[in-house]
Amino acid sequence: MRRYVTALVLIMLSLGSSGWALELSELSEEARRMVPNEPIKTIHLKDGSIVKGAIESETDEQILLKISKGSITFNRAYPREQVAKIEEADLCTFFAAGLEKIELDDKRSFESGQYELAIKLFEEFIAKCGSHPAVPEVRNKLEGFQAELGKVEYGLVKMDGEWYSPVAAAVIKFDRLSDSIKQAEERFRGIDRADFRANPQAKQLYDKLRSERREVARELPQILTGRIPIMLGRGDLDAAAAEIQAFMKFFVSSVIQAEAGVRADMEEYFKGVDFSYIARLQRQVVEAYEEQTDERLERPPRGEEGMVYIPGGFFLMGDENAGPESDAFPMHIVKLDPYFIDQHEVTNAEYREFIDYIKETGDLSMEHPDAPPMKDHTPSGWDSKSLDDPDKPVVGVDWYDAYAYAKWRGKRLPTEAEWEFAARGRDGRQFAWGEDKDARRFINTPEGRKLLAEEIDIINPKPRPKQSKVDQLREIEPPPAPKTVLPDTTWPAARPIAEQAEMSDFERQLKPTSPFGLLHLSGNVSEWVYDYYDKNYYAVAPLENPQGPEKGETRVFRGESYLERRESHLETYARQTAEGRGEYRNRPFIGFRCAKSIEE
Repeated sequence: MRRYVTALVLIMLSLGSSGWALELSELSEEARRMVPNEPIKTIHLKDGSIVKGAIESETDEQILLKISKGSITFNRAYPREQVAKIEEADLCTFFAAGLEKIELDDKRSFESGQYELAIKLFEEFIAKCGSHPAVPEVRNKLEGFQAELGKVEYGLVKMDGEWYSPVAAAVIKFDRLSDSIKQAEERFRGIDRADFRANPQAKQLYDKLRSERREVARELPQILTGRIPIMLGRGDLDAAAAEIQAFMKFFVSSVIQAEAGVRADMEEYFKGVDFSYIARLQRQVVEAYEEQTDERLERPPRGEEGMVYIPGGFFLMGDENAGPESDAFPMHIVKLDPYFIDQHEVTNAEYREFIDYIKETGDLSMEHPDAPPMKDHTPSGWDSKSLDDPDKPVVGVDWYDAYAYAKWRGKRLPTEAEWEFAARGRDGRQFAWGEDKDARRFINTPEGRKLLAEEIDIINPKPRPKQSKVDQLREIEPPPAPKTVLPDTTWPAARPIAEQAEMSDFERQLKPTSPFGLLHLSGNVSEWVYDYYDKNYYAVAPLENPQGPEKGETRVFRGESYLERRESHLETYARQTAEGRGEYRNRPFIGFRCAKSIEE
């Protein structure tokens, strides 16, 4: 009995491993399309040849076989006396032959569904045709298709044999179509007009190219909508941020220009574009970064006294609501290394140490290479009694003065990005102190001083002047109490509020002046930063640690001063240049604070 069972098992294994026992009904619908839909016989002739086909009929004298050669089907009769034996054809061999035609494309990638169908067929063959000789080859194909599907599901695209991110692939397609469109415009003058009739066939092709180019730009946001969450889920924050920034640059520099044509039209075209889509993608990166990084648990490195540690990381820079006419456009994601920055502006006392050092030593090693020879670093603010107090910020210095002082101190000027992050944090606040516009009464600007003076008179009203006896007899009302007037001058750098308002009631109301506790990022004095100014720099700025353009006509300063009346200049993303504004109404208003990189 045991010998019989063993023999039966061997027969079953032999049938299963060869695939000869496979029935048509066991195959999936997709696999059935790759094999004959009727039983196929293999006829071995006595002359050694082999033919395959479906038996139409058979008698004692002959066998009539239906044979298929490609799309041609015909019948052929074989005499019985020529037939050596008849076998059932191997469906797995037909299946393998069908799979052999499924190949990866060396030049391009497929749609996800095409990969999934091929993988399903490969897996079915391996499962149902166990030890067929084609299994190793099919397994290799399976692994190759699975690997490419993983790249496609991640959003990558194969073009000309190379894998690209969706944005990179879109740029290539867009540029190629743009080149073809340009060639058509050069060859057929006026083909871009709707009333072009000179060559209808060329016009039809031209319109098709324009439509295809538009479709490239139209499909990309949908691709990114699916791709970015996958990247963030895998923790690929840097790659996600880079992809979003590349898309932003592509859209600003290529798509809008191509669609709108000239600058005047571009601004009109931009009004109909939902540019907040990019902002939403950028916020996903910042939010994912915040979830992965609990800065409260980090132990910040120790810095110099008076400097504040800024943790770096991702934040959004620029104005989300700005249009292409603004120098704060487009809002873009930036990643910074951690750094230190002064809690308050450099004071007159601190700067005087620098001036005294130069006078005593004659050392000019801290000068910027482009600084004028024999540069006089004396600030113009020292010419005014109201500005030269030792505790007040130094004011009336140019960029070369600020650069030299910072280098002398072993520090440097903050970049625009570092200054803005210190002012707005990761929450993207409009003002350094937050979103509450009423809090501007705590900052040193003309409007802030006015509001603060009114608040002082409410909290601590002055007594009315005493009435004379004559006035009492005449029942004349005494004059009103004099109103507080805060002078239009700078406040001490290390004090958050005017000396006249330093009372307990104000201390309870006083809000942090920035997310990291920095003082006077708004008001008091404007502050030099490292960067050259370029109105369109944000559209081309790098993702990590942007340093500004390599060259320019003027440098940037940030934050507004004790003289500025425009509220818009108090916004954390407001950019200013000193071109023609070295003095404000003949009064100095620019100072600075220093930053320092964290040593490894």
